[in-house]
Amino acid sequence: MKASLLNTILLAVLSLSASAVSAEIYKWTDEDGVTHYGQKPPAEQAAESFRLPSSVSSQSQPADESEAAEELKESEDTSGQTEAEKRVNKQKEIQAKKQNCENARKALENLKNRPRIQYINDEGERAFFTDEERQKRINEAQDIANRNCS
Repeated sequence: MKASLLNTILLAVLSLSASAVSAEIYKWTDEDGVTHYGQKPPAEQAAESFRLPSSVSSQSQPADESEAAEELKESEDTSGQTEAEKRVNKQKEIQAKKQNCENARKALENLKNRPRIQYINDEGERAFFTDEERQKRINEAQDIANRNCS
């Protein structure tokens, strides 16, 4: 049970510390006129494809879509959106930031309170983070928390 919890925490930490990559984002409007953004286009609708700069990181899945969508929306003209669409999109952004904040705080707490964190390496063996690796992940989690918990 303890190992399972630790593996879950480790997975969350590693997903938070993913390296920056260029992301492709899709934009589409549903039948209700609501604009959506995502990493996968919907099967039943046409979607616009955008490539975001490599400065947008891919950390945690749902929240990253929101962050990428936020940067994309800032670069687009939003005059075609209704006020309701703008409110819906803003609410989604707020929820994504809240989730990022919560994930980062949990990861930060676990990293600070557990001096020895184990993971499964590429060879399938159990290994432990060095003090430097652990500190790097603490710094990354703190940075994510600072950006999302304001």
